[in-house]
Parts: sequence; C-alpha cells; structure tokens
Amino acid sequence: MGKIIFLDVDGTLVDYENHLPESAVLAVRKARENGHRVYICTGRSKAEVYENIWEIGLDGMIGGNGSYVEDHGHVVMHQMITPEQCRHIVDWLKERGLEFYLESNAGLFASAGFEEAGEPVIQEYSRRKGKEGADKIKVRDAFPEMIFDGELYRDDVNKVSFILNQYQDYKDAVTEFLDLQAGTWGGQCHCASVRISSCRCGRYHSFWGCQSGYSYVRILWLWCCHGKRRRRDKGYGRLCHWGCGSEWIV
Repeated sequence: MGKIIFLDVDGTLVDYENHLPESAVLAVRKARENGHRVYICTGRSKAEVYENIWEIGLDGMIGGNGSYVEDHGHVVMHQMITPEQCRHIVDWLKERGLEFYLESNAGLFASAGFEEAGEPVIQEYSRRKGKEGADKIKVRDAFPEMIFDGELYRDDVNKVSFILNQYQDYKDAVTEFLDLQAGTWGGQCHCASVRISSCRCGRYHSFWGCQSGYSYVRILWLWCCHGKRRRRDKGYGRLCHWGCGSEWIV
C-alpha cells in the first residue's frame, strides 16, 4: 500500500540558497513511481512555490503553515485571516513602527520600510544558516517577487510576519491578538521562543533556542500539523521521512 509523504521545502527540498538538487527531483519522482503520494508541507504560501518545484511532480501541498491545503489542484481547505483581523494587525504594527509583510497566495506584500529594515535581519538569518556571502544579501534576493507598493488592507492573507524592535513586541502581540496564534521564527531573541499550534490534529509546542539580536514574529490563524524533524502519524497523512537527496526514496 502506498504511503503519503510530506516534505518541507526550505532546508529539505531546497537548500537555503533556494537550489533544488537533481537528487531531490529524482527521489520524489521515484517515490511517486513506486505508488506513493508526495506533498510539500511548508510555511510558504502558494505564491512562493515556484514553477520549478511543481515541475518535480507533486500531488499537492499544505502551505501557509497549515492555512491552505491543495490536493491535485483541488482546494481542500483555505482558512485566512479575516479583513477585520488584517486591518487590526496592520494598524497595530504601523502604530508601533514595526515593519512587516503580508503573505497570501497572490503574493507577499511589504510595508513601506520593510526593504531597509529587513536587510540586517535577512543577513543574520542567512549567516546562521551558513550561507556564503550572507552580508551581501538583500531583501529582494530573499524575496524576489515581493510587492512593495501593494494594498495592505486585504481579504486574502494567510499570515503576517513582522520584525521585532525588542522582544516585548512579541509578548505584546500575543496579548493583543488573542484570536490568532503568534510565534517567533528565523532569528534570535533573549530567550527560547515558542511556537504554539492551533491545528486540526491537536496541539504541540516547538521550542527554538536563541540568544540575542533580531527576530521575526509571524501572526497566523492556523499552524501547520507537523513538527520540525519529527515523525507524526496525525494530521493529513504520515510524515514518512525527513532528509535530503537519495535518502528520501522510500
């Protein structure tokens, strides 16, 4: 009987320079030839799943940290931040002077100052991932299709990311947006940060160790169903293997 395989994208299917190795392509195609179904399960929204990834041959995706589920072109579920919630978030961030971007299936929409404020954050994140030339990376390198002059009061938002000026910004976000879930990612802060799940398959907590410096906070409605490098038997299917290259073949 065929299995259902879920693969992360960043750091699993592609490396942190967005390179898709041929070994990954061959592994996914071999798995499907052997009767298995292969889905990506990622924090990326559909707008960031570029054509070269789809061309591998995938059965679908769970994207936007669990807010969007697609199976063979059929939208199984799409739970978005409401327009009222989006306006609340955007206004709150502007009042605090925090730069941010909105993520939807239609694209990434950045605040006016995100390109400048995001540069040191992206560089720090890239250094922590061991990327060469991290100090030269620009926001437009990391987000080549980001939109900088788009509408920010939207009705199609999966999640929002913003840059912390201080760790208190994260704590305040948790209490300000009680109807949403907030968690840190991609940077460093003064203590271990916490991601809290609010998905169909139950709740789990993922603790990331960190020190001091920059961090993002992502505000979202629904968190994804799998844990980092864990085998899980709940959710939309079975997470069969994490790894890279030919190790993916099952």
